[in-house]
Amino acid sequence: MLHNRNHDLYTPLSQSFNWENLKILDFGGSKGNLIRSSKGKILPTNYTSVDVDIEAIELGKKDYPEADWIHLDLYSPAYNPAGSASIELPKKYDIVFAYSVFTHTSFEYFIETMNTLKTYLTPNGKIYISMISQENKKLLNHFKNKRISQYGSCDDLIDNNNNSYFYLVDNKVEEEVPFVCENLLTLYNEKFLSKYGKIHKLRMGHVILELTI
Repeated sequence: MLHNRNHDLYTPLSQSFNWENLKILDFGGSKGNLIRSSKGKILPTNYTSVDVDIEAIELGKKDYPEADWIHLDLYSPAYNPAGSASIELPKKYDIVFAYSVFTHTSFEYFIETMNTLKTYLTPNGKIYISMISQENKKLLNHFKNKRISQYGSCDDLIDNNNNSYFYLVDNKVEEEVPFVCENLLTLYNEKFLSKYGKIHKLRMGHVILELTI
């Protein structure tokens, strides 16, 4: 299950962002890898994790009872295809963060969810979304091979020899649409993402999209 994974999310993020003393919504936060790896820099009273995995939520709640842990039966094509709940949250946040959530959804779902999460921001709030960096070919191939192993196939990645992947439609390279594996692996080239906000490159194998609100 997802909650068995431990990632140091805070260290690479802290090199580019200072989220101390801000109210943070960790969307798809599992058992709280973000607060766990912050080693006290993120206060539990400022932290909320939302996830479709109830076991992960219970684990996080056990370790950080002062934080908010919300299980929502949201639709997730990869992890909760039977989900049907809508996003309803108890308060507004200074930061909404999602780690690798929208690598596993459609582009349409990504935009729809972002529009909803914007309504839960404070006046100066920001949304930060992590995406797989296209320069990290090892990680890209890992996900692709995992999809092939699980489902038997995955669309081809097209490399234009400039570390930028495009989606192939009818044997033509289409720069204006994201790469979409038929089995729910979505990869975006940075030119495409930059239309929606500022790109931050991190050492964690991902880029962070700071959405324009």
